[in-house]
Amino acid sequence: MADASKAEAVLRKIIELRPDAKWVEEINRTKAKLRWFQPNIKDEELLPHIATKGTLANRYPDIKVLAHKDTFAALMNICMRVNPKDYDMIPPSFNLSLPGDRKRFEAYQLEQKDIVYIAKP
Repeated sequence: MADASKAEAVLRKIIELRPDAKWVEEINRTKAKLRWFQPNIKDEELLPHIATKGTLANRYPDIKVLAHKDTFAALMNICMRVNPKDYDMIPPSFNLSLPGDRKRFEAYQLEQKDIVYIAKP
């Protein structure tokens, strides 16, 4: 079972940061618009939960590779280069083990002085 001890605080912060989205916390599991699933959920268990139109989830069947942050970030970086207007809600991501990304990050860091960064080893 995944550790969810910090999930409530994170979700409350997400709701606070996006008042325009009109997100609310729902105890009723059938009406949720944003669903967060543990990493080890099986595809057949996941399907009924995400079948509702308009539901967002952190996991989708048969695309487990997107659950890996580095792969997902690389794909989103491609999307942002192809169509930046449609993907402007995704913050840039950098893989510091790649020389090109390290240089991009250093340049970005000089431009964006008031931003908090999250580093994942």
